[in-house]
Amino acid sequence: MVKELMRNQNDLPNYEVKLLPKFDLSKEDREFIDGKIKEACEQYNMYLHKDGVTYSKVPPYGVLSDLGAGVKFYFKLKKFEKKYFTLFEYYSYAEGDINGRLIGRPTSPRL
Repeated sequence: MVKELMRNQNDLPNYEVKLLPKFDLSKEDREFIDGKIKEACEQYNMYLHKDGVTYSKVPPYGVLSDLGAGVKFYFKLKKFEKKYFTLFEYYSYAEGDINGRLIGRPTSPRL
């Protein structure tokens, strides 16, 4: 049971970015921001989860191994936040921080 739990914890990211482009973007703006997201995903080895909003580093995850890639991904796209995104947030479970709001002690199972 403990081995099973440990294996499942390694499948959980420490850092996620939630992105939702605005619904009223022009076709050109939508293609532009989709291209920027794709470029950042390739550069930092990130992928889009099934929910269509959450991005995290491609697994497997080690102890805090995805933190750097997630932070860089977030800040690479930050300059486009106001014009192109309805939702633009990061979730740092390792630090207990959701978009600048501390949520208590770190929630990462690996700490």
